[in-house]
Amino acid sequence: ATVDGHVALIDAEDGHTIWHKSIHRVGAADLHLSANGERLVSAGHDGVARLLATHSGDVLAELPGGASWVERASFSPSGELILVAAGKHVRLFGCSGELLLSLPDAPFTVSDIAWFHHDPCFAVLTYGVLRVFVPSASAPVQSYEWKGSMLKLAVSPNGRYLATGNQDCSVHLFLTGTTKDLEMSGYPAKVRLLSWDHQSRLLATGGGAACCVWDFGGKGPAGSRPVTLSASRSMLSALAFQHQGDLLASGNVDGTLALWLPTQDEAVRAQGTLGTEISQLAWSPDDRRLAAGCADGSVRCVSCALR
Repeated sequence: ATVDGHVALIDAEDGHTIWHKSIHRVGAADLHLSANGERLVSAGHDGVARLLATHSGDVLAELPGGASWVERASFSPSGELILVAAGKHVRLFGCSGELLLSLPDAPFTVSDIAWFHHDPCFAVLTYGVLRVFVPSASAPVQSYEWKGSMLKLAVSPNGRYLATGNQDCSVHLFLTGTTKDLEMSGYPAKVRLLSWDHQSRLLATGGGAACCVWDFGGKGPAGSRPVTLSASRSMLSALAFQHQGDLLASGNVDGTLALWLPTQDEAVRAQGTLGTEISQLAWSPDDRRLAAGCADGSVRCVSCALR
């Protein structure tokens, strides 16, 4: 998905474009694939999310967000539900596009949303509060307050931790079902990049040129130092752990692409440059390929022999 509102489906084998369509009049802000791969949902700056047939690009349904810009749209892990966030509004739709639930307006603009990986719950992030909901009710089942501007949300795969990247150059952690929290501060810039590994042991964070990886094994990260990974002096722009492997991919504004094994050491395992800012990173389901979306509108697909 691109900032001009186009969405494209690309064959990863040979790079040819299967379809390329204008889906949003202004721009596309988010794109998510259903669990079975048959449907896509895109969020647009024209006030709607659109449900698409993956293999044809046909629009199956329009999902109005309730505000001028839809910032986030995401399938549930089962693919049966779609969460849409626009301004102060959060709406839940069925997989065919029917409106199932509209939450009461949030007190501030919604900055991020995230599904839990296994439980039928989702989290909504706004200024000063993080709320957890179940799809059957409009009232939160849990609320976590922190006085600050929280920008990015990442739920650990085991559902134990809710991590937020913040405007004040910090990472905040809430332990679900408890009143305990933890903060890691001192980043050079606001933290907008968060990625958990599949075991919920490592959290990769980016708020500067270096990636800081926190270890939640043993006694956890409290009082410890993170592993610091640096392949470039330019700002980090993307981070992504593999789905089942231990490799972490990082991308920088100057186009540096790097692979790391933070469970072993701080040495870079592979490194190259794409010549332009890396805006997105995504691993293939089998973890053998890495797709990089770039600021110049190109998409690069890299084969990864490292495991």
